[in-house]
Amino acid sequence: MLTFSDEEKRICSIVEKSLQDFPLYLQNYDIFVVIHERGTSIGYRTVKNLAPTNSTNFDVQLVDDKCYVLWINISPEKRGKGYGKALCNCIEHFCRELGYTQINLNPSGPGKDTFWKRLGFEEETKMNFIKKLSK
Repeated sequence: MLTFSDEEKRICSIVEKSLQDFPLYLQNYDIFVVIHERGTSIGYRTVKNLAPTNSTNFDVQLVDDKCYVLWINISPEKRGKGYGKALCNCIEHFCRELGYTQINLNPSGPGKDTFWKRLGFEEETKMNFIKKLSK
């Protein structure tokens, strides 16, 4: 069993509250928060012991005032139903709640440019998209 600091518990609570608006969220899904010397890592999993591409999940890193989306995935059978947008909205919500001002990501996959631009991200470089968050 993991032991969380009070700050990790606080962040976990904010993430969990944000995920309650996500249609695929169930309370028994794993959320983890780890504060370390490089920032704060947050992850979410809907399935245990499977490769990330087989479950709905995300991993983000919070550094300074920015959120870096390292991985985001909707399980294959759930794609094309708006769950990707809903999960991104949850990430954006908890970032705002925690006081972060920008989300950065390096998208991949078919349709990546169109998808992220529809969500308000701007292409900073060919490999990097950003979205500035208002408070």
